[in-house]
Amino acid sequence: MRNRAAVENLAAQLQVKLSSLPVYYPTLMGATASYRPTDARAYDIVDRNGQRHRAYRIVAYGGQIGQYYGIQGTDWRSPPILDDPTRRETADGRKYEVFYDGSRIKLVAWRSRRGSYWVSNTLQRTLTNKQMLAIAHSLRSLGGR
Repeated sequence: MRNRAAVENLAAQLQVKLSSLPVYYPTLMGATASYRPTDARAYDIVDRNGQRHRAYRIVAYGGQIGQYYGIQGTDWRSPPILDDPTRRETADGRKYEVFYDGSRIKLVAWRSRRGSYWVSNTLQRTLTNKQMLAIAHSLRSLGGR
């Protein structure tokens, strides 16, 4: 399902807080998903060397009790969560890293010069592999690609 306006407003609010990190948001979402203004936040991550990294998370309610998936970005180019992808693929000029849990995708990530971005599935992996890839491929920055 197309979802530009609802989540674009959340991304704009995050971008104000994260001037140095481009905020990417999905233009597609799960058929039963929804976003609320309280479901997005900016924060800091401190790595093992004590270096601070800016980050954000946008949470989508997946439409079933307790099922949430997320879009996350950070200026940390190599966060540990993105170690050891199951496979890599290229689509629309982006190089994606895909992480599986059994036969289901748990995470789809990509990196830019300024940061790392990923879509994480719900805890029960309710989004299908096709949905996960479509949401990840739909990520756009405000005013750009």
